[in-house]
Amino acid sequence: MKKDRVQRVLDRTSLVYVIEYNGIKLDRLGDKHVGLCPFHSEKSPSFTVDEKERVYHCFGCGAGGNAVNFVARMRRIGDEAALDWLERLTKGER
Repeated sequence: MKKDRVQRVLDRTSLVYVIEYNGIKLDRLGDKHVGLCPFHSEKSPSFTVDEKERVYHCFGCGAGGNAVNFVARMRRIGDEAALDWLERLTKGER
């Protein structure tokens, strides 16, 4: 993957939108969003999304990263396929 392509896609991608599009309910808490982590079972939200920094982190299981990492892990695909998926999403395709 070329770094400029990755950065271009990340710059036009709302991480909150991507996560919610994948079925994760997030609630706003101050300047962050929180919800239940999709990567492990939990009863209290430990999954935090920082839209400004464009990163997520789970304080329960340690998962974290950007939109490409999230899509790759959530959909069980490689980073290149996740980047393609995000490009289609930001262009209005599914």
